[in-house]
Amino acid sequence: YYYFMLPFLWLSYPSPLGPVYAVAFFSTLTIFTVYHICKKMFSPLTGVLAAFFLTFASSAIELSRFSWNPNLAPLLGVLLIYFSWKALQNSKHWIVVAVLFSAIIQLHYLTLLSGVSAGILWIIGAVRAKQAKKVSGFIKHSLLSLLVVIISFLPLVAFDLRHGGINFQAIQS
Repeated sequence: YYYFMLPFLWLSYPSPLGPVYAVAFFSTLTIFTVYHICKKMFSPLTGVLAAFFLTFASSAIELSRFSWNPNLAPLLGVLLIYFSWKALQNSKHWIVVAVLFSAIIQLHYLTLLSGVSAGILWIIGAVRAKQAKKVSGFIKHSLLSLLVVIISFLPLVAFDLRHGGINFQAIQS
């Protein structure tokens, strides 16, 4: 998250307000993304209603008032839902799901719960691939997705090994 904020700090240098601008930008982008995704998945009216409710949700407003790791989770979560839906239609999207999952779990450990949903959808995708006789493509995209997730965890594992397992202990407690 902090490395992600570096470009915004650079743009606002010497002012430390760069992350504030980034949070405002990504909070606004989330509203537009919710609209477009809900419009594609359901209907234009659903998109407008979802964007409207998100725009005026007190928790969304409160969280967009300061820079914090989970601030990007709503945007990544909505994209994760959308690309999981797309992956059920075409297994190549599992790679995008893996990238989004890898990014979202870097924000807060509670976002690991999104892995349960993605796992259930992956099982549904596996059943569909078997029924459509597209198993080889599904396996290829699944293995590439797994590789993406493993690679994304390597820096975290290295950090944890170097610092006595503090992240693992925090999750455990």
